Order: sequence, then structure tokens, then C-alpha cells
Amino acid sequence: MSAGMDSLYIAVPALLLLLWFLAAWFSVQRVRSLSASSRPGGRRAAEGLVLSLALLLLGAVAANGVYNGVGIQRFLSANPPRGKLYRVNGRSMHLYCIGIGQPTIILEPGLGPATDVLSWHSLQPRLAATTRVCSYDRAGLGWSAPRTGPADADRIAADLHALLQTAGVGGPLVLIGASYGGIYIRDYTAHYPADVAGLVFIDSSTPFQEERFHALGGADGESNPARRMAILHTEYLLGIPRLAGWCGHPVPGGESRAVMALGEDACIAHYESVREFLSMAQSSRETVHAGPFGDLPILIFSHDPWSGLSMRNPAGQWVARERLWDGMQEELKGLSTCSRRIVARASRHGVHVDREDLVLREAALFVDRIRGKSPQLTTCGSTTVE
Repeated sequence: MSAGMDSLYIAVPALLLLLWFLAAWFSVQRVRSLSASSRPGGRRAAEGLVLSLALLLLGAVAANGVYNGVGIQRFLSANPPRGKLYRVNGRSMHLYCIGIGQPTIILEPGLGPATDVLSWHSLQPRLAATTRVCSYDRAGLGWSAPRTGPADADRIAADLHALLQTAGVGGPLVLIGASYGGIYIRDYTAHYPADVAGLVFIDSSTPFQEERFHALGGADGESNPARRMAILHTEYLLGIPRLAGWCGHPVPGGESRAVMALGEDACIAHYESVREFLSMAQSSRETVHAGPFGDLPILIFSHDPWSGLSMRNPAGQWVARERLWDGMQEELKGLSTCSRRIVARASRHGVHVDREDLVLREAALFVDRIRGKSPQLTTCGSTTVE
């Protein structure tokens, strides 16, 4: 539910419709000209057929884009923000907090479509049974207005800090970062260590991971990520995902309003995510020296690499990537002398979705240890499979 770039989902298809009308006018004039010419009938018919097919294709693309844009706008108007909008650095940012108690958990999602407060629609209310839990929309995502300038980790951390101050959400904080959100909570902790009582990484990215994957070679390393993201965004602007049935319908689990909104949100390839993706190298430079953080409690959830690696004849490139990712997850333990890693059996990258039960149980214990209500961890530096 982007508040920033939604106008493009109307403007681009509308421009295509205008082009269609202009092309139709040109085609009519051309057909009339051909009819009055002395060219062979077969050539006139062939040219007329080509013009008709081109008009049909352009009209279908434009109509589908308009249908997609209208659907997005109608849903936005019927579904206001779940939390509150705050004025931060001259623009609005969306924060959604539920539950009571300290420390306050702050949820930081990863990159890609549907990575706003809605992505926590199932986990957040269940975590709120333990303590206060807040999710938010980064600039240009969900209901937060876009920003100017780079979308790197330093600026994202500064935005979050300003938002929490404006909303009166003070420490102690437990930051939970999923995927690339792990980079952002790492940066936040480096800049505002007094706020942070603990970190939870969920299959988290690490600095310069793209360069390390690129070094493996193969097709994935040779691809152009900027071009890939540009193509993806164009497909979303034209409504291709809705036409293909990838979005616009409820996702499983959670309460009805949230799952309907999340299904619609998947129809929007948030442009800000593209900018964050293109800022990954800068974010890596900003966070590669962030930490270690002394004895700060850190909990690391990692997806299960062995279920895939145990398949018969897995692709060598895929095996290498899984092993590299597993090694990077181990490296995260070096951020604290009081860290613990859990490999979640039968899970993919979205560990908090595939093994929500495990994340809920361990996060509750983690919070209780910070409160001093549970015995302190005696297995710092360990890796277990659960």
C-alpha cells in the first residue's frame, strides 16, 4: 500500500492509453492512404493486419495497467493506515504499535514487494502477547511518504530513530531484522547503542553479500541487478502480476483485513525497494565495521540449508550458495560475546513464516532474559538445530 509512488500506477497506463488513441488515429489515416494508393492488395492487407495487431496489443497492455491502477487506488481509499502517521523530517511516516510492556520490539522487514507493516500481519499480534511490538514503513513503502536522496542504511537508521523519538517510543529496544532488515538494525545499533537491549536476526543479510555471491560465478553472478529490478518494476506498473494471478487475492493466515491488504500490496513493486537495492553497496560500506557490540544479547535464526542440500544431485552452484550463506550466518555470531544461532528445521528464507512457532517461543524467552525474568543464557556462541 505505497503512499509514495502509487500515482505511477495510474499515470503510466493513462499515458499508454493516450498513445493508443494517437496510434489508432495514425492507423486510420494510414489505412485510408493505403486504400487510395495503387499498391498491391496483398501488401495493403498485410500492413493493415500489422497495424491492427499492434493496436490490439497496445490497447490490451494499457487497459490492464489502468485496471490494475484503479484496483490499487480503490483499495487504498478503503483501507486507511493500520497505525499512526507522524511527521518526520518534513514527511509522513507510518508506525503501528500494539501490546504493552518493555522492552519494545521494533520489526524491520527486508527488501522487495510487500515489505511494509503488512508483512508482519501474523507475527506482530502474537508477539504482542509478550511485550509492546512496533512495525513501521520505511520511506516510500506502505503508508510512508518517499524521501529524496540515497536509500542507504545510515539514512534508514536515522529515519527510524527520528520516527521513534517523534512517536515517544523510547528504549530499551529489541530490534528484529528479517533478511536485509538485519543490515539496517545493525546500522541502527552502531549509531544508537544506548537504545538497544538486544538484536534478533532472521536469516539476515551481511555486508557485501552480493559481492561474495558474485565471486561464486555462474548465471546469478553474471546478471545485471539494476536492469533486473528495472524490468521487474515495469512489469508491476503494467499490472502483469495481477494479470498472472500473483497478487490481488488473500494470503493464508492472519486476520481478514490484513490478509486482503497484503494480497493487494503484492501488486505493487515499491520503487523505494529498488532504490534500497541499488544502495546495497553503500549500505555494506556503512555497516561492515558496525560491531562487535560487546555482550549485547543477540539471537540469530537461519533457514535450513541441509534439507535442500540432501536432495539427489543438487545443482553445484546452488550448493555453493547455500554453504556460503550458512557461513555468513555463523559470522553473525561474532557481533557479540553473548550470541546464539538457531537453524530452523524445514524452513526457507522466510523463517518467521515457515517456523513462526519457533520464532515466537525463542523471542519470548529472549525478552524475558533481558527483563531478568529467565535465567541468563549459558550457551553463548552456540549453534543448534531445532
